Amino acid sequence: MIFEFIVAAMLFFSIIFYVISFMSGSVSAASVDLQSGVLESRTVRISEMLVRTKGVWNQGIPVSPGLVSWRGWPVLSSEKIGWLESYCRSSSGYDALRQNTGLLEGAFGRTYELKITVANKTDVLADCGKVREELKKASIRRFGVSETGDILTVDVTVS
Repeated sequence: MIFEFIVAAMLFFSIIFYVISFMSGSVSAASVDLQSGVLESRTVRISEMLVRTKGVWNQGIPVSPGLVSWRGWPVLSSEKIGWLESYCRSSSGYDALRQNTGLLEGAFGRTYELKITVANKTDVLADCGKVREELKKASIRRFGVSETGDILTVDVTVS
């Protein structure tokens, strides 16, 4: 009778151990996929906000950042790009820009890092933010046209 109990208990605990091991592997893989999806979603939303909206700027300070000129998309305003560059160079500009996007606050107090680069064929017109290389990140490149007809690239990276 004791022997059957020990065999049944060992079988029960081995099945429980197998189920927990299987689930822990599945949950961690799903968690990684979810985090990748969150990063990509935030990157797309921020890039859309920059290259598809005019934004609201108050004397060079972005209330809601957007780079589209008065002509509409796909023309990006060189004045707003200059404002973005000077705002990011100010002492608190980068942190304020992260707050203005409204998309960089995650669950459980997690904050995301943001990097925005606007360039034409020869020069970097705006370089804003920083992203640590060792962190997982998502990037997207959007294209626009300057007021003079040059092709501009807007790179947005979130980590």
